[in-house]
Amino acid sequence: MLPPQQVQSGARRVAGGEWVRVHGLYHDSLIEGSGRRSCVLLSGCDRDCTGCWVPHLHAVESGTIVPVDLLADALLDPAHQRDGVSVLGGEPLAQPEGLAALVRTLRDRACLHTLVYTGYTYETLRPMVEHVPAIGAVLDEIDVLIDGPYVEALAEAPAHGPAPATSGYQPVGEPTGRPGSAGGHSWSSS
Repeated sequence: MLPPQQVQSGARRVAGGEWVRVHGLYHDSLIEGSGRRSCVLLSGCDRDCTGCWVPHLHAVESGTIVPVDLLADALLDPAHQRDGVSVLGGEPLAQPEGLAALVRTLRDRACLHTLVYTGYTYETLRPMVEHVPAIGAVLDEIDVLIDGPYVEALAEAPAHGPAPATSGYQPVGEPTGRPGSAGGHSWSSS
């Protein structure tokens, strides 16, 4: 796993750049997006979705503080084959500045496809950009946003292929021609 970092309470940066609070990281997932994924679980969520399957990630102060550059190194570890990176939580957008730094770093390091799960809808996020510019930066850098609150009934319904238990799928990036880029895949929760 990643080394814990010591930071002063309330600090927004550590040596090496932006940081995020991470609950866990794993590779070789076939269910958190198209293809083989490296995944990170970010800590913190105030969405309070009924039936949430990860309530242990809700506490903002939980998890390990990790500099974004080290997290990107771990997610893009060449020992693991991947088609992209998926960011889950908790609520990844509970850490908008750190998430923006992470997805920008992944893009700069030629990550093939970046997907973010959020309990917010795309329509709710767009007006938030005015007050929280980092949310706009996230939406500009990622390929796909799986949006909407966790819906317990969808999690229990039989799915045709990989379908998230949320209300929507938003290809937010421009198709890049990269394998698995936005516009090439879609999930339907209906």
